[in-house]
Amino acid sequence: MKLSACFLPVVALSLPLVYAAQWNIINDARVRSKDITPVVGRGFSVATGGFLSICMDAGEMKNPTSDYDFTFVKIIDEDSVSKTSSTEFFAALASPILAGMMSIGNSNNNMNTKKHHFMKATMKIDRYYHSIEEDKATIVEEGQKLISEGNFLQFFQACGPNFIRSIRRTAEVTAIIKNNSDQKGSNDRFHRTVAVGAFIGIGVGHGHEHHTNQSVKSSDEQNVEIRLITFGLSTRYAGVAGSIVARTINDFKRSMNAAFTAAQDPESGFVVSVEVVPWVNNVEFQQVSQLNNKFVRNSYECIRNATTGETIDTCYDSNSTSRPEDVDITCGWIGEVEQNDPSLCFQNGSEDAVNNQARKFNVLANAEFLSTIDMVVREELVTLNIHMRCIDRLMSYHSDYDDDEVHNHLDSTSANSITVMALRWRLLHGDHGTPSSDFIIAGREFLHVTKAMSIQQKITHFVKPCMMAMGSSKFGFPQGKMQYYHWTEMSECNKIMCILPSTEWIPGSNTCQLIQTNFLQLKDWLKQYCPADLEQWHSDEETPGVLNLDVSNKIPQNSN
Repeated sequence: MKLSACFLPVVALSLPLVYAAQWNIINDARVRSKDITPVVGRGFSVATGGFLSICMDAGEMKNPTSDYDFTFVKIIDEDSVSKTSSTEFFAALASPILAGMMSIGNSNNNMNTKKHHFMKATMKIDRYYHSIEEDKATIVEEGQKLISEGNFLQFFQACGPNFIRSIRRTAEVTAIIKNNSDQKGSNDRFHRTVAVGAFIGIGVGHGHEHHTNQSVKSSDEQNVEIRLITFGLSTRYAGVAGSIVARTINDFKRSMNAAFTAAQDPESGFVVSVEVVPWVNNVEFQQVSQLNNKFVRNSYECIRNATTGETIDTCYDSNSTSRPEDVDITCGWIGEVEQNDPSLCFQNGSEDAVNNQARKFNVLANAEFLSTIDMVVREELVTLNIHMRCIDRLMSYHSDYDDDEVHNHLDSTSANSITVMALRWRLLHGDHGTPSSDFIIAGREFLHVTKAMSIQQKITHFVKPCMMAMGSSKFGFPQGKMQYYHWTEMSECNKIMCILPSTEWIPGSNTCQLIQTNFLQLKDWLKQYCPADLEQWHSDEETPGVLNLDVSNKIPQNSN
């Protein structure tokens, strides 16, 4: 059956925004997750997607601009609602909840004489241009101190290579109204009543009531179900939480007005996207860091005959036009090596060692590279800690539980089950040997000990030398080397394999390679089975924490 829908008049004050794809606009799960807190002035790494400390005091913010959109739609033929793919109807964030509610209603229609009629109202407020006034914002005092002392490494480790300059937020309220009636088609009188009540007065604020000649019959009120789903509303407005509850149609307009008021808070709304800006593009950072000061070095020129102006035949400088392509200059610089033979050359002044724009580019690229190194090492250390905690948990189980199954946190089917003894063996030895209660193998290191040594090798031979190289001074500038060189030009840093996940340092090879198979499988084991809970704790028949396990007379295994 073809779906028929009737769209009631729509109040919409919205401007379509078209964004060009830009690297500094982050609009994915990295900023939309409710587990993180994007804040204006907080550090951010584009390379890793990680948030760092708040190092910019935003001060007075620019007032945001808002788009307001209110949509009201009714579905005439609820039997076909499951077949629709209407963007208008399912675009709301609450769509999964609403679709489930309507699916239940559609199922009930097949069994009851009364029919369900649905209407949906969506109010959306899109808020943007909420950004820093850069002439009023300042870098926090501790950050300024690090920069002024030339401690770029420490600053970028704390504050990231970039900072958040602006945040775009959206608040949304979706209401679904279900009416039961004896009619198969649309209950027009009820729809008109709700529509007029919804549209008149929405957004005018509390204390402004508008009356119409439309009224809701008591029989309709008894057959109405209203469900409101809100996203990103402010909780700083007193009484808002209670006022958005709608039990009747007459409550509906007041609830939408209350939600509209709550959405006026400039800090309300869930984050849709953020704009990030490199610290090296911030004027205050450039001033404090002296990035605009030139890298100056002596310049040299060949000594010329005072009469003829000719140079000695074997002397060539940057101005020489007759120098053969396979011959280096004899007065000046070859890379970092100064060429200054007093018998051939004289100092004619100074020159820029590197272009200022190239310096800024190098600083940003090197800061992102350091963030990547930091992320890789931290993830390996976190994995190692989880590994050791899981082993400790398994060691605490008495041997009577060796054959009990461990709960799989990703897939609880029996095909992926594993016993306490088998998991303990895998975490200690990988796939080597056959699992047994005697878990010590003479002459063989435990897997977590080998992993700890591998991490230490990478830190000793790659991480430390790279940071030492970047932290070296250049032309009298503290940590000037990370301004003069890109990380790919530093032999201590340009080991690409070492910044990839699941790699380890190979002694004697001066590089990294992919880790052994056991270490690759280790991550899967940890994700599936750690923390190591017994499967019976998660069964339907048992309740975690009250499992009837008599362990009072069972001594834990000795983990030494």
